[in-house]
Amino acid sequence: MRRVLFLAYDFPPIASPAAQRARHFVRYLPVHGWQPVVVTPRAGASWAYDPAGLADLPAELELCRTPTAEPGRALRRLRSDTGTARADGDGDPSPLGRRLREWLLVPDSQAGWIPFAATRALKQARTVEVVLTTSPGSAHLAGALASRATRTPWVADFQDPWSTPAFQQWQGRWRPWIDKRLERAVVCRADRLVATTEWLAEHLASVGARQPPAVVANGYEPAEQPQASGSDEHFTLLHAGSFYGPRSPEPLLAAVAAALEAEPAMRACVRVRLLGLQDARNTARLAGSIRRLGLEQVVEQAGQVPRREALTAMRAAAVLTLVADPLEGGRGLIPLKLYEYLAAGRPLLALTPPDGEAGRLAQAAGGTVVHPSNVAAAASAVRRLYRGWQAGESGGHAPAELVERYRWDKLTAKLAHILDDTAARRRP
Repeated sequence: MRRVLFLAYDFPPIASPAAQRARHFVRYLPVHGWQPVVVTPRAGASWAYDPAGLADLPAELELCRTPTAEPGRALRRLRSDTGTARADGDGDPSPLGRRLREWLLVPDSQAGWIPFAATRALKQARTVEVVLTTSPGSAHLAGALASRATRTPWVADFQDPWSTPAFQQWQGRWRPWIDKRLERAVVCRADRLVATTEWLAEHLASVGARQPPAVVANGYEPAEQPQASGSDEHFTLLHAGSFYGPRSPEPLLAAVAAALEAEPAMRACVRVRLLGLQDARNTARLAGSIRRLGLEQVVEQAGQVPRREALTAMRAAAVLTLVADPLEGGRGLIPLKLYEYLAAGRPLLALTPPDGEAGRLAQAAGGTVVHPSNVAAAASAVRRLYRGWQAGESGGHAPAELVERYRWDKLTAKLAHILDDTAARRRP
């Protein structure tokens, strides 16, 4: 069996979407003749952990956990001690946070892992056929060093853009300049590029990819889907996923409040359930919005729950909701939760630009798509979905062929084909 060196900062027990992508690639690559050798930090900085993600990893997996330095943790402690900024992670617009991020966290908050990852990768790269790296940028830089030193072919998997202005909102003057050059160095050096959406693939191609990037989307795992569950007594609009930085549930809450104002009788039945964590800014802002909109008895903030519980809650919800990232680049990405929503088979309300990547997929799945700024249209959609729920309409079933397309085993088969092709062109 051929070996692939896989550098992934996010990996179980971390419970992030990036960790789910890495986890399922590792599970299914051996089926296609590739044995992963995973390099990941021992204790990366993450909001959420779920040990259940370790349970189904292959027994023969070679897992190399390295030390890591986390400047972001020290920065958060400093911000907390000085009282000059929020202790909410990377998206900090304060002068102190902006300056320290600009100078210390290059290319991202995981920069302290680069020397440890590169050192371990250099030891392993001569024993593998291909180096595979996945976002963030720090993993790509560590993989680039190992690939170049050992002349091992390299596949770079991009889950997010690197240098687009929308993803640099708190950076200083010189960071866009250096980020563009780092991104270009990775894009031009990698033997193959993989992107999660068509928009991201087009962006990477415009940066200077050697050949057109391949698209390997995120997906869902059929074996994880719980048995069909009856809905509860309430009309529950569920959002599964964290809110941080500019991402906020406010468009959803505004739509629900407007719907309740138009039809007060709905209030006894309507509930909004939010699964996932929030940063400090969103926590404070959300509390104020709930009070202002009079939704104290409507909104439930459940916080982080185990993955299996979240999947079960999706099956029981009356409506699954998606709230778009308001940044310009957000329209080019598709949250992993949307694929799991499709598998859950429940009605979908997506507050996202209809012409964006997530909007197009939601429409193809038969969901209701409304721009997040159009509160009146979103409120009308909530009322229509409520009436359907009252009438006992199930709805929400995306075309089977569309859902099948995003199974992790099928997606990993595409990645394995890319690895096959890359290994066949090994550098002399």
